[in-house]
Amino acid sequence: MLPRPRLLPVERLPGAAALALLPWLVVLIACGEDTAWIVLDALEFVFLAAADRLLRRGHRAAAPAAAVAALLLTADALVDVRTAAPGTELSVALAMALLAELPLAVACLTPAWAALRATGRGRAVRPGSTGCRAQGSISHQSPLRLECPQRAAAPSTGSRAPWTIGSAGAGSVRRYPAGPAVSRTSWQLTSLSSRAIRHAQARPRGAPALAS
Repeated sequence: MLPRPRLLPVERLPGAAALALLPWLVVLIACGEDTAWIVLDALEFVFLAAADRLLRRGHRAAAPAAAVAALLLTADALVDVRTAAPGTELSVALAMALLAELPLAVACLTPAWAALRATGRGRAVRPGSTGCRAQGSISHQSPLRLECPQRAAAPSTGSRAPWTIGSAGAGSVRRYPAGPAVSRTSWQLTSLSSRAIRHAQARPRGAPALAS
């Protein structure tokens, strides 16, 4: 989720418009208005209320909710003007479109764009992901490359030398790290048997070595 910023006055308009639509919906239902208009206004109320709620929570879904509300308001204004009869009805439709519905649609697009920009800036890496970041652009002049954090390389059991424990000589023990084909408990011992190794490590310095 996005951080919860303090809402600007223009970002509070979707919630105010949703509250204003409630009594208007009651009037439409009481007057027996066409079902299509009731459904359209009800959808506007739902998405306006959802956009207001998501904006207050700083949720990234506020952008699509506000965008859908703006689309519904624009469609409502255009249909009202297109289907209005010439005269007073057309004048009222134009006044509603220019003074209420279209400005409210613009007010919904403003927080939608702001939420999209905030989502792009605040994208975090999920736990367990690689943490790689894209650098450059997708073009032949500046190819896209991934910048990943450096990790410590694990020892290999290939051609590299194994780990050595103890001083160099007969008493040293070579251990190979666990890998895809080597388990953690299968250590390869070289040059000496287990008894000879224990004796070599326990004897005082300068004492003669155990004869093989």
